[in-house]
Amino acid sequence: GGEEEEKARGEAAEDLCEMALDPDLLLLRDDGEEEFAGAKLEETEVRSVASNQSEMEYSSLQDMPKELDPSAVLPLDCLLAFVFFDANWCGYLHRRDLERILLTLGIRLSAEQAKQLVSRVVAQNICQYRSLQYSRAEALDDGLPEDVLFGNLDLLPPSGKSTKPGAAPTEHKGLVPHNGSLINVGSLLQRAEQQDSGRLYLENKIHTLELKLEESHNRFSATEVTNKTLAAEMQELRARLAEAEETARTVERQKNQLQRQMQDFRRRLTPLHLEMQRIVEKADSWVEKEEPTPSN
Repeated sequence: GGEEEEKARGEAAEDLCEMALDPDLLLLRDDGEEEFAGAKLEETEVRSVASNQSEMEYSSLQDMPKELDPSAVLPLDCLLAFVFFDANWCGYLHRRDLERILLTLGIRLSAEQAKQLVSRVVAQNICQYRSLQYSRAEALDDGLPEDVLFGNLDLLPPSGKSTKPGAAPTEHKGLVPHNGSLINVGSLLQRAEQQDSGRLYLENKIHTLELKLEESHNRFSATEVTNKTLAAEMQELRARLAEAEETARTVERQKNQLQRQMQDFRRRLTPLHLEMQRIVEKADSWVEKEEPTPSN
C-alpha cells in the first residue's frame, strides 16, 4: 500500500511537471491579487510571486529570448518549486521575487549574495523557468560542497544547538560578521574605491570650475576697468558737448544782438540818406542858377 501510494505520488508529480512545461498552459494574473506587503514574508506571500504581474507586463515580455543556456541540469524538484511559487502558471518569475524566496530559505544569505545567485538564471529581470533544463533522474550530483549548501550559517555566532553537529566552522572569504550582520569586505572596498574615484573626479571638476571662475573674474575685472575708462571718456565728451552748446548759445545771442543793431542803424541811416540827397539836389540847382548864360 505504501509503495503504491509513493508511486502514485511520483506519477502525479511527473504529470504536474509535464503540464508545467506545456507552452499551451499559460495563465495570467488576476488584477485583484495582492503583492508582497511588509518585511516579514509568509508562505502565502511568497507564493504570489508570478500572480502579481499584469497582462500588459507579460505581453511586453514576448520579445525576450526564449532560451536560456544554464550551465547545470536541474532536478524535477526545482521545476515543482517553480510551479509552486508561480501561483497562476505565468511561466516566469521576477528577479525581486526570486531574491525574496532565497532570503526565506533560512541559510542567512545577504542581499548581495541573493542578487548574484539570481543573476545566473535571470534575463531582463525575469526567469523563464520553462526554458531551463531538467532531468528525471532520482538524484543529481551537482558537485556543490556541503558548506556551500549551508550558506552563511557557519558565520553565525555559536549557540547551544548547532545547525551542523560535528562540523568545523568554515571560513568564508570576504565575509565578516559585524553586529549580527554579514559584511562583504570586497564589496565595501570596491565601493570605497568607486567613492574615492568619484571624489577625485569631483575634485578635478571643482578645480577646473575654480580655474574657469578665476578666468571669468579676471575678464570681469578687465571689462570693469574698460567700462570705467569709457565712462570717464564719455563724461569728458559730455562736458565738451555742454561747453560747445553753451558757446553756440552765446554766439547765437551775439548774432541776434548784431542783427538788431544793424536793423537799428538801418532805420537811423535811412532819414540821413534822404536828407543828404535833398541837400545835394539843392546844391545842384544853385550851381545851375549862378552859372552865366553864354552871349552871342
